[in-house]
Amino acid sequence: MENEKKEEKPKTIFESFLAVQKELQTITKDKKAFKGSYATIENIWESIREIVNRNEFVVTHQSTIREGLKGLLTTVLHSSGKVVDSFIEYSDNKDPQEKGKEITYAKRYNINAIFNVIVADEDTDASKPLGKYRKWTVDGSLAAKKLLNAKSAEDSRRIYASLSAEERKTSEVIKAVEFIKENLT
Repeated sequence: MENEKKEEKPKTIFESFLAVQKELQTITKDKKAFKGSYATIENIWESIREIVNRNEFVVTHQSTIREGLKGLLTTVLHSSGKVVDSFIEYSDNKDPQEKGKEITYAKRYNINAIFNVIVADEDTDASKPLGKYRKWTVDGSLAAKKLLNAKSAEDSRRIYASLSAEERKTSEVIKAVEFIKENLT
């Protein structure tokens, strides 16, 4: 009887989340980009994977539709049978490379949200004084040029369908569509 191991009681999901949060450290940004720097998905995952797995969590990602919206669903399953998830909606962007970037972004932010992962200097915009923000705008000139170079009305409809919702709202695209309607139909 002396050699019998004391059987450990399985952790609750609360105990596991608490253990993860006690071990996690702030993650530093490791990639430079055009508009600043960020922590890559590889950096985030390698910084937390061992802690997350040791505390009996499994992480999955899948593209899905939730409440009529297309997006990325990150699901965290715990050995207790409990499930926690986070969903980020996709944009209308149809470019495959941009969609891949968007999916990676959603993975990073879903994981960070679920496990309360903190990335150093992630919220630097919050420290800017009000009124100093530059509003992001879409340049529709390239999209308009593509539309105006269409060989047929069908070709212009196909090009228009491939544009993002933001591009469709630009004055350049609106003017190009008006021109096409007047001259090709």
